[in-house]
Amino acid sequence: MSSVGRIFIVLNLILAAVFVYFSGVYLRESTDWKSKHDKVVADSTKEIGELKSSLVAVGNEKSAKERQLDAVQQAKSTLETELKKEQERNLAAENRLAAVQGDVATLQANTTTTAAAIERSTKDAEEARKLALEASRVRDEAIRAKEVAQADLRDANDKIATHEATISGNGEELAKLSTKIREQGVLLEYANSKFPGLFASAQPKLSGTIQQVDADGKLVTVLVTDDPSEVGVKAGYTFAVFNGQKYKGEAMVTDVDGKFAFCRVVRSTGDKIVAGDAATTQTN
Repeated sequence: MSSVGRIFIVLNLILAAVFVYFSGVYLRESTDWKSKHDKVVADSTKEIGELKSSLVAVGNEKSAKERQLDAVQQAKSTLETELKKEQERNLAAENRLAAVQGDVATLQANTTTTAAAIERSTKDAEEARKLALEASRVRDEAIRAKEVAQADLRDANDKIATHEATISGNGEELAKLSTKIREQGVLLEYANSKFPGLFASAQPKLSGTIQQVDADGKLVTVLVTDDPSEVGVKAGYTFAVFNGQKYKGEAMVTDVDGKFAFCRVVRSTGDKIVAGDAATTQTN
């Protein structure tokens, strides 16, 4: 074999060794990358599973919070309904209290009148009893004294009859005055309905709210809340009724109990007057 052949053989051996070396290095590196890739895939799969679990947990927590919110809102709605009912019951109780106070005031006035009449009758009866006793004593003394006593007794009876007639006459006068007052009230209502605002200048400035309206819408109760002059409300005053800027009509005061004015509707625009509407005696 020539020298050149030997050189080629040596070069082939060297190249073969180099090839084997680089092949081993490449295979080792390839194995490392595959291991790393498998590890990354496993870690990613595990992390995705954990995120899915966390997402499910968050979704469950959200659903629980939403159910709690619905329960709270339902409880709030129930409480608001109960509060509204309680307010309505309080308003009804206040209206009943106002009516009872009016009845008590009427009873007190009637009691005072009855007590005065009983006192007058008692005095008259006591006077008659004294006269009768005096007549009996004189009658026992003598017939003449008896006749005198009988005359005194007749005089006493005449006085009682006179007092009774006077009481009856006073009752008739009271009845006539009541009739006259009602007639004047009707005339005032008629004049106010024909000439709205005719009596406004004679009224102080009063303001309040409608507290109660009867089923027919003809009788209303006004609670006076603003009385700058502190003069109080009186029968004959007229309130104009509004809802915001909307004029609904007028109501005339027929009776008063403290700050409560009991009124009759004398003018209406057709709009229904309801509790809560504003009322004022002066609109200018």
